[in-house]
This record gives sequence, structure tokens and C-alpha cells, in this order.
Amino acid sequence: MAIIKIILRKMLNNRWLTISLFLGLLITVSLVSSIPTYTSSVLQKLLVGELEDYQVEQQAYPGEFTYSVNFSKDDAIDRLTTLETIEGLTEI
Repeated sequence: MAIIKIILRKMLNNRWLTISLFLGLLITVSLVSSIPTYTSSVLQKLLVGELEDYQVEQQAYPGEFTYSVNFSKDDAIDRLTTLETIEGLTEI
């Protein structure tokens, strides 16, 4: 308890130092809390730029479509028709 009294007395005697420390703490917290916002937006801009460059260079959309068919689970699936449909999608 005595330590807290000493600290409070020192803070009251050095008001400019206390105000400066509080302002520094406030600025530091505001800067550190805004870093994720800037990081996210920078990464998003970088990703969009990379995808646009890829599309211009390769003349193809930089997305990918995957699919999975499990023939062993259902005997009612017409395997031949399903394979032809998948091959038709792949050729596009």
C-alpha cells in the first residue's frame, strides 16, 4: 500500500510527466491496434494485383474449380454419363 501512495505522490508532483506518459501510451495503443487493418488491406491489394497480372499474362481466369465423385458409395449412379459430364466440364 505504501508503494501505491509513493507512486501517486510522484505522479501528482510531476503532472507533465504523467500527461506525457499517458499520451505516449494512448498513441502507442492506437497505432498497434490499427496495424491489422492496414496489413489486411495491403495483403488484399497485393492479392488482387497478382491475380489481375496473372489474368493479363495467361489470358485465363486465375480461379480453379475442383470436384469429387465417389462411385463406390452409390450403385444407382450412372458412371458413364457422370464421366462424360465431367470430361465435358474439364474441356471448357
